[in-house]
Amino acid sequence: AFFAAVCVLRLIRNTHLWPSTQIVASRGCCNVHRACIDGTPASCCPNAFRSGGDLDSQAIQLANSDGGRCSEEDSSSDVAPLAEILGQKGWSEDTVKCLRVLNVRITAQLMVKVLRLKLHPDVAVGFFRWAGWQDGYEHDFKVYYKMMVVLGRKKRFGDLDWLLEEMDRRGLMMNEIVFSTLIRLYGRAGKLKKAFQAFGQMESCGLFRSAIGCTNMLLVLLKAERYKAMDDVYKRILASRLPLDTNSFNALIEGFCKRGRIEDAEELLSLMKTQGCVPSFCTYILLIRRLCRARRFEEAYELLTTMLEEACVSDIRTFNEVVKAFCKRRNFLVGYRAFQTMVKSGCVPGVSTFHVLIRSALRARDADRAINCLGEMKNMDCVPDSLTYNTLINGLCQARQPDKAYRMLRKMERNVCIKGCQPYNTVIESFLKAGKVEKAHDVLNWARSKGYVLERFVFYSVIDHLFLSGKVPEAQALLKYFEDQSCVSGEGC
Repeated sequence: AFFAAVCVLRLIRNTHLWPSTQIVASRGCCNVHRACIDGTPASCCPNAFRSGGDLDSQAIQLANSDGGRCSEEDSSSDVAPLAEILGQKGWSEDTVKCLRVLNVRITAQLMVKVLRLKLHPDVAVGFFRWAGWQDGYEHDFKVYYKMMVVLGRKKRFGDLDWLLEEMDRRGLMMNEIVFSTLIRLYGRAGKLKKAFQAFGQMESCGLFRSAIGCTNMLLVLLKAERYKAMDDVYKRILASRLPLDTNSFNALIEGFCKRGRIEDAEELLSLMKTQGCVPSFCTYILLIRRLCRARRFEEAYELLTTMLEEACVSDIRTFNEVVKAFCKRRNFLVGYRAFQTMVKSGCVPGVSTFHVLIRSALRARDADRAINCLGEMKNMDCVPDSLTYNTLINGLCQARQPDKAYRMLRKMERNVCIKGCQPYNTVIESFLKAGKVEKAHDVLNWARSKGYVLERFVFYSVIDHLFLSGKVPEAQALLKYFEDQSCVSGEGC
């Protein structure tokens, strides 16, 4: 009866009488949606899975390429029903039966699309093996590579070993991108021994044709803080006379900087320029951070000047990173000097740049300079936002300057819309810690008149301090208001 049903379904499919909604396969098979029958894109199908990104940015083009324009049989209309069949937690005989009923022609392009779906690892392996047994089809390198990435991401290294044996049997292992991706996969899983084995095999096979594998190996060792192994890899790269790229040099420079070997890092920077490799923003910022940490600010300023001449500071994000590097360890004046240098060279700061300066000034306990940054923002057409004022208020309160914090709060009321009662709570607590109970009481009444909902603990604190300071009538009046508004049982007033 089952095979009879299969024949009937195939006959209906071949005569173009397949229903546009769905069919129910026999013997408990899952529902199969025939999506895109009317030209609807596959992304509109509710049962279609979203595809994930590729592991290695250097292999994106290889992993995502479909080998040209797909035919009608390989279009997304065949992926949607497969996605519903394979969208389960395990591989079973019912899955195989449903695939037979569907009768989709397997191609390399279709396999790549299916493996991009977020499938369970057992289902991905089962479908990969099942597809390899189909008549007239054989996996190519593109499919093997995509399957290798899927298994590596899911940390299914037992299945990955089997897949590598299959690739070796078919002569598909002798490829630089395979070994470089394996190094990255093993490194992300913490399997450094396996990554070293892949790197050694890559070297013994004479596949040092570009810096992709070397860069991945250096990045893996850098993340694991295996600096001696990085030196060994670097010596092997020099022996092979392989030209490195910017990413490889950056990994080596970061390794030297983390060990405090600034001179070696600077020699690498010189070698980098000698080999015609252009330093990036990351190259310079690594050295600047380490020089500032060693308090060698003049050398850091020289690097900053070189970086500005080469136009490495391209946006607000890079601007902020430079200011942060110079402002480390409460060095506000050093960071402010770098800020002025970049502004004079034509770099445009943003609101977030001033946030970095304000936080640095407050950490250095220089509240006046932090407040002056607010005036500079307006001079450079940067409009302060609520985060700017909240940062200043919190910093002034921590510096035990509640009066300045209160003036900043009133300025905040005039310039921005205050959302929530947190600034008022902070100022009230600061006044109470300074012993200025009357001013804390005044701020509380002012916030109440504005309609803000203050926290319950703020009322408790003010009432306690009023009683302790002998202001019993004010404390009783506030307590009565507190009880009338049912503040005791609620979160706020």
